[in-house]
Amino acid sequence: MPDLKIQTSNLLDYISTIMSARNLIVGQSSFSLCLGLASDKIKRIFIPQFDITNWFFHSRGYIAPNIYRYFFDPRFSGSHFQDLDIEVYLIKIANYVPIGDWRNNEQQKTLMIEHLREDIIFM
Repeated sequence: MPDLKIQTSNLLDYISTIMSARNLIVGQSSFSLCLGLASDKIKRIFIPQFDITNWFFHSRGYIAPNIYRYFFDPRFSGSHFQDLDIEVYLIKIANYVPIGDWRNNEQQKTLMIEHLREDIIFM
């Protein structure tokens, strides 16, 4: 079993943990992703790619459009990561609720629990 750390703390502890990690799994967060890319310790970053609704992208993607486009949008292949000195693993999450469409209803909760492993594609 790998050494996995899940942390709840303050902002400085979050930053310190991310900057000192060797492997980083990010969510839909440019905060953790940018810290990981700035770290000299990170060796591997794992990035999930969900479908994103147009509403979500246009309402939030304007903040850092290239980050959203290159890292979180499944239409991009990852070939633009070849010049980095870290390994970037894109993980396509297929047949799931698009970002921006989560309504916390029973159907979505069931999908979250029963989502098929075959719909998680390491690229």
